[in-house]
Amino acid sequence: MGAAGATGLVLGAGGGAAGYAATRSDAPTALTAVGSTEAMFHGKHQPGITTPLQARGHLVAFDLVAGAGRKEAVALMRRWSALVRELMAGRPAGGSADGPGHDTGIALDAGPSSLTVTFGFGRTFFARTGLTSRLPAALDPLPRSPPTSSTPSAPTATCGCRSAPTTRSSPFTPCGPYRRRAREQ
Repeated sequence: MGAAGATGLVLGAGGGAAGYAATRSDAPTALTAVGSTEAMFHGKHQPGITTPLQARGHLVAFDLVAGAGRKEAVALMRRWSALVRELMAGRPAGGSADGPGHDTGIALDAGPSSLTVTFGFGRTFFARTGLTSRLPAALDPLPRSPPTSSTPSAPTATCGCRSAPTTRSSPFTPCGPYRRRAREQ
């Protein structure tokens, strides 16, 4: 490389550094800017049905408590829907810091992060809520898994939800807020 080429390279590098310095802010980027995109809660389908595949996801399964039927399931879904509406907007789940399923606040500044939450129902949900006539034909029973220490009788889940944010820091605590809302009356 000749002197003219070396001079051009140095000037180019110097100009790039000056341009970077002129556009650089001394303040760090707020985490809310990283996860600022909000998925729509209301629409033709549940959030997450037609959403492009997201980088992360959590799957949580629940059973209705003994004696719960259609009325209790409707009340539960209303509470969970209110919770999901808040989480998808990037707002905290709430609850007391010492209560079951409290929101730790770890992602309070994470923004909505394109969070979607999709609910699903197992075969037993339809039977326990008196909706067997609406059981989708394609909903085959799942094979029983071997028992573990946490599931000695390997029960099948009544209902579950899938949560999928686009960022690692999302306004979603995998299980706690859902358990807490399930216990509310």
